[in-house]
Amino acid sequence: MAKKKVYAVKKGKQTGLFYSWNECKESVSGYPGAEYKGFETEEEAKNYLENRIQEIKKVDIEENTTNQLVVYVDGSFDEKIGKYAFGCIILTPRGETIRESGNGNEPDSLAIRNVAGEMLGAMYAVQWAIKNGYHNLELRYDYEGIEKWAQGEWKAKNTLTQKYANFMKSKSDILKISYQKVKAHSGDHYNEEADKLAKAALTEGNGIPKVKRGDFWFTVEGIAIEDLKAIIEIVIEEIGKDNIFIEEKDIAHGKSVCLKCKNKDKVVVRHYGKNNTVVMQGKPKLLFSKIIGYVTELIDVEEIPKIFNSTYNLNIDKDEVRSEFQFYMPNSYDKLSPKMARSLHQAVYNLKIKGDMFEGTYLAQPAVRVIEAQLKIALIECDIIPNARYIKDKTFDMFEKDGTKYKLKPDRYGNAKQDQVKYIGNIYTFYHNNRHALEHWDDPTSPLDTTKILDVQEAHDLIKRALKLIDKYYEVI
Repeated sequence: MAKKKVYAVKKGKQTGLFYSWNECKESVSGYPGAEYKGFETEEEAKNYLENRIQEIKKVDIEENTTNQLVVYVDGSFDEKIGKYAFGCIILTPRGETIRESGNGNEPDSLAIRNVAGEMLGAMYAVQWAIKNGYHNLELRYDYEGIEKWAQGEWKAKNTLTQKYANFMKSKSDILKISYQKVKAHSGDHYNEEADKLAKAALTEGNGIPKVKRGDFWFTVEGIAIEDLKAIIEIVIEEIGKDNIFIEEKDIAHGKSVCLKCKNKDKVVVRHYGKNNTVVMQGKPKLLFSKIIGYVTELIDVEEIPKIFNSTYNLNIDKDEVRSEFQFYMPNSYDKLSPKMARSLHQAVYNLKIKGDMFEGTYLAQPAVRVIEAQLKIALIECDIIPNARYIKDKTFDMFEKDGTKYKLKPDRYGNAKQDQVKYIGNIYTFYHNNRHALEHWDDPTSPLDTTKILDVQEAHDLIKRALKLIDKYYEVI
């Protein structure tokens, strides 16, 4: 029978002890920077909350580092990005604390998950000790294979375990290594620190480009590679092949595509076959927002807050987004197509994003894209155009300028009534003034650049005007 666990939550919606995973999950799910661990006894859980064990362990380490080098190692693994990593806390006899980390993605090693990272950490510790002139190393770890494979007690079958066993044996003549197993997640300060380093190293350690300040990460499951390819093709077509550089390559368990524009806008999109996971890295600019917008059209509305909370480090409840969506769209919330509804749920979510960002323009793009879709719907339903393909072939040739606005040409009313004619003129004016300026690429040789860059407040105002205009159609019709 499995041992009953006690969960301790340090940071969450509620803190304290919980006696079931469901209770613990309720407290930490969606909470930015949540800190929690599971323990086999209530005493261990209480010690974790009160930081009691950490203090004891620190004293213990200070006493034990007087004559030799002590290194804590731990490993981590992320199935979504196909990487394993290690963290090392190096404690020198002089009282120094040195933190090192790194990662790898060798296909043969991925099968043993975080154990691969812990072995890499142990080998790194040995190399560091030798390089820095030490003759005695005490290696502290929480996975028993670190000692068993090194001492030949376990047979090494995996490529990495064989490499590890041979490496440790070859260094035993140069360095005296003693092994000490520590209990995982028991509150041991340096073991916990090594664990944190390993987790951070999955995206920031040696072996993978560091995340640049200002970059965002977007992760979503359930997107087929064919759908992702189609999205990227649409984005390239919209921006123009001459304005974008594309680099594709195979990676462990998937594909990677780097898109880079002439204005230095750049994203890296990775697709991993297992769970059809898409991971995108980039700054919140045109490419990032375009791809997110199209991906959003493929996921369930209920998933939008959860996915975007992770991307923007927010804590917004799905019921809150749904409620505000109905508030802004009282006439249309139950009449929109699923694709339009998904994009507008994202637009409503974007109203929650505040503060200084690299630029706010991208926040408005989902709403402005739906403006174009709504305009085409109005033109088709009023028999002004036969289908959406007409716009692609002949553009919006049914409009003419009237001062600062646009209106339908008198011979292009179709069967539209007077209030519909007025509405169509208003929505096209909004579309022309915003979609073009926000997303199209101006001629770089032109003396004036008409592309708009919005701050967050301007983007929020634009979203609200777009939502109101889209909803107005269902009141007019």
